[in-house]
Amino acid sequence: MNDMNVTYPDQVINYNRNGWKDDLYWTPSQLDKTVIIDNKKYELYLRWRHSDPWLFSINDKPIPLKDYLAEEYEKLIDYIDNNINEIINKYGEMR
Repeated sequence: MNDMNVTYPDQVINYNRNGWKDDLYWTPSQLDKTVIIDNKKYELYLRWRHSDPWLFSINDKPIPLKDYLAEEYEKLIDYIDNNINEIINKYGEMR
């Protein structure tokens, strides 16, 4: 579905932006990224189901964020990338 030039996750193949990778062609769609902060490795994971908002987790621990709609995945990625240190500090040790 493409309304008013909006790209929904289920229309993107081979997505790769700022280290976030995966296919967003199927539902559920998902993206993942590995980051190292203070010599600790964190696995970031985003998942979108057909009618749900995006879900975010770090090392399989769900992290509550504001609800982002399907087409807002790049806005969500930017938010996470720009605030990852604060997110990790807020939710403590993720390993």
